Amino acid sequence: MHLLLAIVTIAMIIGWGLVYLILKEINSITTQLEFITENKTNMIVTSKYNNSIRTFINRINLLIENTSMLRRDYIHKENNLKDTLTSLSHDIRTPLTSLDGYFQLLFDTDSSIEKDQYKSIIKEQIDSLKDMIDTLFTYVKLQNNSYKLELKRCCVNEILMDCLFGFYQKLNNEGMEPKLKISDRQLHVLANKNALKRVFQNLIKNCIEHGNGDMEIELEDSCESINISFSNHFENNGLNIKQVFNMFYKADEARSHTSTGLGLAIVKELIENFCGNVEARAEDDKFQIIVRLTKVSFR
Repeated sequence: MHLLLAIVTIAMIIGWGLVYLILKEINSITTQLEFITENKTNMIVTSKYNNSIRTFINRINLLIENTSMLRRDYIHKENNLKDTLTSLSHDIRTPLTSLDGYFQLLFDTDSSIEKDQYKSIIKEQIDSLKDMIDTLFTYVKLQNNSYKLELKRCCVNEILMDCLFGFYQKLNNEGMEPKLKISDRQLHVLANKNALKRVFQNLIKNCIEHGNGDMEIELEDSCESINISFSNHFENNGLNIKQVFNMFYKADEARSHTSTGLGLAIVKELIENFCGNVEARAEDDKFQIIVRLTKVSFR
């Protein structure tokens, strides 16, 4: 009887001891969680016990890590938005100021020749402004994780040539004659037709605005991909090849007064949406951008 009572007493003491230790550990975990939630910290919950409590704590730490990642992503996107608004306000100010000046000249002159000249310049400035806003809108859409492009089989030859014809007048005005090396055989890629058209438009526009001399475009059929390269000569005014696809990057501010600095950033975003890749190269005085897209066999 005494032995049984002793065993029961010992068991109760051990039980209360375990309960005390568990409650103490829970209080410790609670204190750590309160500190983590009230402070911006990368701290995780710790425990000196290597048992089921450790598994529980690991789950808590996983939730903390995921929450921390979401917070960092939110802060990153918030900073990007601030940069976007700051840069946009600066870029839009130039054509708006120019428009105001030319409208004033238009109203002040009685010469029909000057009126036509000012009207032409005003139209160019309005088109430039529309293009800037459209570019920003496209970039903002691409930053939304829920935005998905519908990918289909597209004939890359046709899309590329349509884009070139669209720039015919501008190329002619700039005295640029594209040197083309494009296969007559239809080549197909997995992409979104409108988005791929935007990619080619941005790359052609980049060559016109920032390059010198004739533009070279080559469409190559490799074993697993279709490669399209755009190249021409350029003046290396501190160009950082590693930053050309970053938003708002402008190698030469003096020649970028009508640009948002988002053209190549959009190219990169769209190409990656196609599961392709894009790279930039600069050798001597030649700048080249190569786009690689998933090849689709003709069926």
